[in-house]
Amino acid sequence: MSRGLYLDTSALMKLWLYEPTSEEVHWAFEDAQRVVSCSIARLEARATLARVLRERRLPAAHLPLAESKVTHDLDLMSFIGVDDDLLDDAGALAFRHQLKSLDALHLAAASLLPYTFPELPWVFMTFDLKLGRAAAAEGLDVWPEPGQRRRADRPPPPPRRLRPPQGQPIGPLAGGGTIGWRPLRRRGDADHAPRRWEHKRRHCPRRPAHPA
Repeated sequence: MSRGLYLDTSALMKLWLYEPTSEEVHWAFEDAQRVVSCSIARLEARATLARVLRERRLPAAHLPLAESKVTHDLDLMSFIGVDDDLLDDAGALAFRHQLKSLDALHLAAASLLPYTFPELPWVFMTFDLKLGRAAAAEGLDVWPEPGQRRRADRPPPPPRRLRPPQGQPIGPLAGGGTIGWRPLRRRGDADHAPRRWEHKRRHCPRRPAHPA
């Protein structure tokens, strides 16, 4: 069935950078009768390419190919310009759903499509969870559904700080012996205490006796 497709920047970037669900975005882009976005997507696309290049997620040698693909896909799309009426609608949406400015502009532009092209069923594609929920609340058909965000699209957890294993020396002591030796001691296990003192007796230097 013919349908129209609105892509925000989070969906557009999956056309040009390999990410989870990139294949689904490519299929939707190819199957849609009309693909639309807000004119700010042109700016966001270039800014995002610069950011991923700076973060070394995109090798510099691949930049000309990526820019060529961006230009080709943008030429196949239609864009809704930003005027005073769209800004007013975006301001109301930003206040109602607590959206960022650019996200509110995308939602305001997508909300015009059912009235501008009523002959097509429209799908609003975004991978921004908050924007997807706001679009669903405004009555738009959203993909992927905000309540079914894929695990692969979730940001990875922050790296955990590694600690030295318990029961191993952390570093050498200046006069011999070790520093930071803390064996794992469980309640009711009295076997650790003799081993700890045995280690101290063997490896830690004795304090010099005070002169009389």
